[in-house]
Amino acid sequence: MSILTLKNKTGLIAERLKRDIKSENKSNIFNPSILKTDGRLLMAFRSYNKEKNEVISFFKIFGESSLNLRQIVNNTSSPPEKLSDPKFVSLNGKPFLTFNTGYSTTFNDIFLAEYKNGHYYPYKCNLPGRMKVEKNWAFFYKNNDLFAIYSINPLVILKAIKKENYKIEFKKIKTSKTFFDKNISIGTQLVEIDNYHYFIAHKKYYFGKKRIYLGVPFRIDIKNDTLIIEKSNKLLTHSYYSLLGSLKKLNKNLISCSYFSGIGYIDDKVIISYGINDVDFNVIEMNANELKSYFGK
Repeated sequence: MSILTLKNKTGLIAERLKRDIKSENKSNIFNPSILKTDGRLLMAFRSYNKEKNEVISFFKIFGESSLNLRQIVNNTSSPPEKLSDPKFVSLNGKPFLTFNTGYSTTFNDIFLAEYKNGHYYPYKCNLPGRMKVEKNWAFFYKNNDLFAIYSINPLVILKAIKKENYKIEFKKIKTSKTFFDKNISIGTQLVEIDNYHYFIAHKKYYFGKKRIYLGVPFRIDIKNDTLIIEKSNKLLTHSYYSLLGSLKKLNKNLISCSYFSGIGYIDDKVIISYGINDVDFNVIEMNANELKSYFGK
């Protein structure tokens, strides 16, 4: 597999988005996710607060001030203390925000929040037999039903079977062996471009307990009943220099990471956003044909 560096893949849209995120004047912004819907740009990102010694998740509308992600769940019966990995996704043309409650010694929770009329309505996602700590499910709609990619290897697909009382019950409807690398996991949400859905997965390299994160593009054909999934032969990183990591580390087991957190299609440009070593971020843009060229015909 060949490695592509993304540091210099910029453009007018990407630069405008970076300026708006940086205008927040928060320290160590990383892992942004960006979505355009109804003519508005929605953003989510994480930031390390040195005074409180904690990572805080935020969301915002382009041009407006950001809000702490906790405001979404503060109206629930028992709001969680920690919220992680906020990512926007378009489902049936409507904006949703997914996030989780971070690491837990017991069980954490995954939420899918619908955005309507300036408010978010969070639904906790339940699945019998799930892992103790869940990070990213990649959601999509098909024939007006809600589904999620639960894992890549094996390929596990979930379907929502019940939605009430701010909870969504899922069940596994497909489990099949794939021949992808073992250390690949879901990264971004899905974006639809010309009848295919694309996402960027995490490719992890382990050196003892320490690890390096790179990105690897995937595309999936959800029209087909078998859900054909294809992995690119490209690996994505911010730069070769970023592979060396940062002296300041929020995660002692992290050597370095280009952590892909967002992919969107804005004004005919593919917009990819990612965190750099948990201390910085980047937003890049490319033509759809370039992304398509990472795959076979």
